[in-house]
Amino acid sequence: MLPHDRSNDECPSNRTDWAYRTSDCLAATAVEVYVRLPGAYVLRNLQHLLPSWTAPTIWNAIVLQQAELSLVQPTPQVNAEKDRLRERFLALGRSLSEGLRARRYGIEIVDPRTGYPHLGRRGDRRHDDVTAVATALNFEVDGDVCSYLVHPEWGAAVYPSVLFSAADSTILQPLFHAAARASGWVEADANELVLYTAPASRST
Repeated sequence: MLPHDRSNDECPSNRTDWAYRTSDCLAATAVEVYVRLPGAYVLRNLQHLLPSWTAPTIWNAIVLQQAELSLVQPTPQVNAEKDRLRERFLALGRSLSEGLRARRYGIEIVDPRTGYPHLGRRGDRRHDDVTAVATALNFEVDGDVCSYLVHPEWGAAVYPSVLFSAADSTILQPLFHAAARASGWVEADANELVLYTAPASRST
């Protein structure tokens, strides 16, 4: 049975945040991960969005990458940064999928560029990452023609992406940490939060 929408439920088991922030790693960029139950729209339209999904449960992992510049204007530099962050997210998702599938847990990665599944069959509706993230985290959305997310600390320098997992946070967390380390993210320590810092991109 799929979990019902409890977006306002404050139960810790249904809301897990891994805030991968850094305060003094020079040009390195930060990553934040939030694990939530999917919103009502996803649950109602699951077969339209993820037609290959057959697992009895589903969890939503939101991955926010801090960009090196504002992503509002469609300049060549912005497009290149979006491509870089997209590839980094997809590589992380593919690494994570190996660990989950080895344990027989379903996973689907939403391609941030298209809104369609990256691993399974394409549905007849696209997932709106910006709207879904803004709703789940109560972030602001701006823009008239093309909407964009406004992070409370990074502003428009944020690249949102989403994946879905049949595993809950207790199973997902160690596998995510392993995938993050395999991607070269540096683990730090700050109170009870597990922190990672994605390595800064190399200048060309």
